Amino acid sequence: MNKNERSIVISTDKDGYEAYITFHESSESLGAEDIYARIEQAGIIYGVSKQMIDDLSSSRKQDFKYTFARGKLPTHGKDGELRYLVCQRQKKPQPKIMDNGNADYYDIDFFENVCEGQALIETVSADEGKDGCDVFGRIIYHKPGKPAPKIPVGKNTRLNEPGTCLTAAISGRAEMNGKIVSVFSVLEIKGDVGPETGNINFAGEVHVHGKVMTGFSVNADGIVEIDGVVEGASITSKSDVIIKSGIPGLVKATISAGGNICAKFVEGASLNCKGDIITDSVMHSEIKCGGSLTLQGKNAMLVGGRANIGQSLTAKTIGSLMAIVTEIAVGSMPEISQTHKRLKTELETDKESLEKINSVIRNFSNSGNVITLPKEKKELLNKLLKSREALNKKIGELNKTIAAEFGSSFDKSQSMVSVTDCIRTGVKISIGNAVIHVKDEIYNSILKNIDGMIIIIPR
Repeated sequence: MNKNERSIVISTDKDGYEAYITFHESSESLGAEDIYARIEQAGIIYGVSKQMIDDLSSSRKQDFKYTFARGKLPTHGKDGELRYLVCQRQKKPQPKIMDNGNADYYDIDFFENVCEGQALIETVSADEGKDGCDVFGRIIYHKPGKPAPKIPVGKNTRLNEPGTCLTAAISGRAEMNGKIVSVFSVLEIKGDVGPETGNINFAGEVHVHGKVMTGFSVNADGIVEIDGVVEGASITSKSDVIIKSGIPGLVKATISAGGNICAKFVEGASLNCKGDIITDSVMHSEIKCGGSLTLQGKNAMLVGGRANIGQSLTAKTIGSLMAIVTEIAVGSMPEISQTHKRLKTELETDKESLEKINSVIRNFSNSGNVITLPKEKKELLNKLLKSREALNKKIGELNKTIAAEFGSSFDKSQSMVSVTDCIRTGVKISIGNAVIHVKDEIYNSILKNIDGMIIIIPR
């Protein structure tokens, strides 16, 4: 062992990750060149701190172990995994706590809506990792991460070609069973819609096996079917609404449908739909339907309130022995009439503007050769010609809109009131532009608008 080996001792930890240097009494005269030579002699080639060595060459303690080199630990890979983007909320719905500290039981995350094409599960790629190195320059091998498991495919879902992302094939309710996510187009509420569920907003169909309690709402894109009653609640559907146990009317309910409404009975409610309404009886309610109101069953009666009906009304009895005011308008919905009137007014205004422009253009033509007109009159004529072209186009579009959207709305051949028993006194009936106030009871008849007058046709 030479002098440097005795004066400078090099050692490492058991893994060769750290290297240490210790100076003894006989090393006082040794400088940086001697230290580097001793390090090289010991085979330390990686992670040496030049700054440390330079500092130790000028100032050091005897018999003190200094760490002068460190290796690089390997970075082991991270396994790939599945990242679930839905169904990660707590299963039991919880009310939201408002700023005032009260619990809001109306807006509860009872289920999770998803849209068609929405990502449900995606893979997170494995991290390969990196090798390390000890102070002797030897490679410390890393452990690579395992690939992500395959995404399980649930009902109404779609896996992309690389198998890295699962999306919803339909809009609806996402549900996870184990590790499988499926999407269902029908939301089943086993009990009531109330504090346990909160308000329901769903992209598909909703089937409520219980009732809808006062103050709560159901809003769906698809059919809403309710086995129980609807209390003072709000039901909205872009399709049909079916209420098997009726609307008792203790508190006013509001029902709106893009299609038809069918209920066992209706009392003290507001109904609005683009299609037909079918029920046994309607009492003291506000009715608006673009199609027909058909009262059928044991009672088949309409008593009190107002009914605006696009096509026809069929009933057994209208009004009551108490002469309760009952107002019926058949032939078109008020909203349709207002829109039709607005478009017709706009059409007439445009036609008048077009006639004025044509009159000015004719004057230019009658004045002589258009080519010889002064520059400013030529510019005016060009503007008028462009305006005429735009107005002609707009008038054509308005005519198409009116014909397409309102062509059948004012077809009086479909507008009628049909009663198989009796229309009581106190009933007001409008069919198109004709009105009749029933002062004497009308039995088993059909009422139609013929030439601007309501004609009673006995069966």
